[in-house]
Amino acid sequence: MLDKRKVMLSLVTLVFAVILCGAGSAATPGQATVHKTISTNTQNVGIVIHSTSATTAKGQLIYVNSTAKNMGKTSSGSFYAKYYLVSKKTLKNSKIFLGTQYYNAMHPGNYDNVISSFAVPKSMGTGYYYVAAVVDKKHVIFADDRTAVYSKQIDSGVVTVKTYGQYKWHTYLMPNKNVMICSQFYNPRIGHLMKQTTEIGYYTKQKNVLFWSITPTLSGSGGYWTCYGSISSPENYYKYLFKPVMIKEGPNH
Repeated sequence: MLDKRKVMLSLVTLVFAVILCGAGSAATPGQATVHKTISTNTQNVGIVIHSTSATTAKGQLIYVNSTAKNMGKTSSGSFYAKYYLVSKKTLKNSKIFLGTQYYNAMHPGNYDNVISSFAVPKSMGTGYYYVAAVVDKKHVIFADDRTAVYSKQIDSGVVTVKTYGQYKWHTYLMPNKNVMICSQFYNPRIGHLMKQTTEIGYYTKQKNVLFWSITPTLSGSGGYWTCYGSISSPENYYKYLFKPVMIKEGPNH
């Protein structure tokens, strides 16, 4: 006949062990949940990068418009895609990690469109890069157009000018300390959105640096003007001399 005290002691020990096991599997309060990039049914899912920022600067944001679509006959699971900047349309060379984007689970034929924003690392080099979206080794997608990454963004804005309507621009400082202006406007004469890039800040070796620029009038024909100024930096030249005229003249600066 079993000793009742030994049986009770064994039961208490067993219950205590179960409690310990349960406590060991519980999440620690405040501990972040780690999400993994999964590829469940991703063979049915295709990603398309519709557009990316045409220009950006180190430390600034780059925007990516992407769509994932389930092209299979079964539902796909949710997943994360990793985004990179690459100098060529390959992952074999060096790549710069931007971040991850979550995509919802999708029924056959459905799609999930997202606009992602990623901070461009300050430590990366300037130049032209493609955006790559990576789900797994078999699913790597590249943007069609490159993004120009400059050293520093100085200015951006939008004004309404005669004939052309809205005139938008972003201004960046380049590694050679010149200023690059990337602008766009709609040209009603040809019915298309036009883009322009203008580099200013050419200088001599004088003690007071001399910057110059020649700009046509709004019509794009004749009427050239020349502007000189002894200003200590390309940024100041742009801010105090070039920008007011650029806003007044609009396109064809």
